[in-house]
Amino acid sequence: MPKPRTYVAFPIPDQLRDETMDLIAELRESDDHAGFADRLIDVVDRIADHGMTYFFIHPTRLVGLGAVTIKALELSIQTGKKAVLSISRQIARRLDREQLLRITDFLESIVFDLEFDEDGEDA
Repeated sequence: MPKPRTYVAFPIPDQLRDETMDLIAELRESDDHAGFADRLIDVVDRIADHGMTYFFIHPTRLVGLGAVTIKALELSIQTGKKAVLSISRQIARRLDREQLLRITDFLESIVFDLEFDEDGEDA
């Protein structure tokens, strides 16, 4: 029996969820994977933006850090992301259809809906 795993999650906009799921479906249905690498990395980048904001920026606002401190943190995140994004895009462009499909499987496994009641607690 597989051991249960614990996950940490963050919210993304409904539009990003829909675009991600549409892209996954489109790649699975297409015989031609040209151009999907860049689109896939663009979606991953946007998801990562929400995650980085949720895990790093949101807590600084919760504790009341100043705008200058938050701006410095945002700048450092963006600088690091540019390097990762550049390398990731180069690697993704070399992937074949099956490899891209494995990435879509991973994305599909981490994008899911949770229902929350009015006070933000999970249902």
